[in-house]
Amino acid sequence: MEVQQRLTNVEASLTIQGTDGNPRSLTQSFIDLETWAWPQLNRPPITLETVEMLIDAKLRTAMLGMQSAERPMQSERPMQPVLESKAIQELGKLADAKSYRQWNKKMKNALEQTRAQSRSMLESVEKMIEEEVIEYQLNNVCSSHGEAIVDMIMNKSTMPPEERGKWKGIADTLNRDMWAILCAKAESEAEEKKDGCNQGEGLWACMRIHLWFTRTTEQELEESSNHEPFPVQTRT
Repeated sequence: MEVQQRLTNVEASLTIQGTDGNPRSLTQSFIDLETWAWPQLNRPPITLETVEMLIDAKLRTAMLGMQSAERPMQSERPMQPVLESKAIQELGKLADAKSYRQWNKKMKNALEQTRAQSRSMLESVEKMIEEEVIEYQLNNVCSSHGEAIVDMIMNKSTMPPEERGKWKGIADTLNRDMWAILCAKAESEAEEKKDGCNQGEGLWACMRIHLWFTRTTEQELEESSNHEPFPVQTRT
């Protein structure tokens, strides 16, 4: 009885995508095909060769249906943990404003090798400011700053509504990935900024570090340009 039930379960798991887009049992499809084929032989002028051609066409349709059904399953395979990426492992440490711009560039290049669309999402985050995120979180009852940033990314995108769920999942993953990367790579001043964020809020930490280091660099450049050198005294 148990063996029969297991066979039934296996048969039920073998499905194809029908012409209407809905999944159908592969076993039942072959039964229906056999039920359809035999009466055709008794309906002149349909010949055996014609029936074989029709069956072959239906089998090809079934094979295409199985291939279509397999594609979503392949895309749903678990992604490799971001810290297992060789490119991320080879990424250096982030400490201060002097190293930030070069580190940020290398980080995006490394992350894009394993996470599609990560660069465009991070660039969108870099255009945000803390006050904007805090206000959005309060007005939209988001559970965290990271969740607010993900929502803001989605709202600023031009993707069709039917794809929003897919890309929101990518943004949520990026939020977790950036936390893992910063935990592994941030030190000194960068680590202090990260530690000021709640656990797992990678995009919030990324945005705060970006704002702090870019402002620090800009301030240093401004002070340098405004600094007047001491007059050089010449002996007469």
